[in-house]
Amino acid sequence: MVLAGTADARELCGRLSRMKEVEAVASLAGATSAPARYEVPVRAGGFGGADGLADELRRGGYTHLVDATHPFALRITANARSAAALAGARRARLERPSWLNGRDGAWKSFPDLPSAIKALPGGSRVFATIGSGIFRSPERAFLEIRNDCRFIVRVAEPVDDKALPGNCRAVAARPAGDPEKELAALEKYAATCLLCRNSGGRAGLSKLRAAARIGIPVHMVERPAEANATECGDVFVTAREVERWIMRDPTA
Repeated sequence: MVLAGTADARELCGRLSRMKEVEAVASLAGATSAPARYEVPVRAGGFGGADGLADELRRGGYTHLVDATHPFALRITANARSAAALAGARRARLERPSWLNGRDGAWKSFPDLPSAIKALPGGSRVFATIGSGIFRSPERAFLEIRNDCRFIVRVAEPVDDKALPGNCRAVAARPAGDPEKELAALEKYAATCLLCRNSGGRAGLSKLRAAARIGIPVHMVERPAEANATECGDVFVTAREVERWIMRDPTA
């Protein structure tokens, strides 16, 4: 089973679909109404925590569990770790490397989202790519406190503006993956600052390059220590590496 939802997961599932000795399923949380196409069967919806995921692994006879979710999806990663141990499945984490400050752009680094928000200059118009989950989390309060700033938050699915803090607007759009299109978005919303998380990946670099083009500061939330924990099991940075890991013992 591949815990999916990322471009890396789609690439891995494409590779697994061509392995005759492997039966693979992609699991999506159901957070988006129109998910990207996968080349293996897809199940949608949660499991009910680690115990539910372990039950599903046992029922399906899964021998391997690959966590290919977003680098900041810490709860899912923790559940995967526990579920694999309970079900006796081999476990791996597919996680693309972080961007490197200076090589991939220049930004101000912060250990968490609250500190990145607190440090914003007064009067900022902030283009934020931090996910819609912030509106349902305690961190929402840090947006509300900064009523001297305006936040344009890019989200995967439409969000009712009535449910948002008064200084926030949600814009439903996918990352462009093109510096010119990202530049157009920053200019459209007259952004004076970019707020984002260090998700890594080539596509995400486009917004950093666009911000550099117009000279606006970038507040980068770095990955928490849990995201790099060694107890994640076998950790790989490419889909090809995971494919080789499975090929070594596809029926273990």
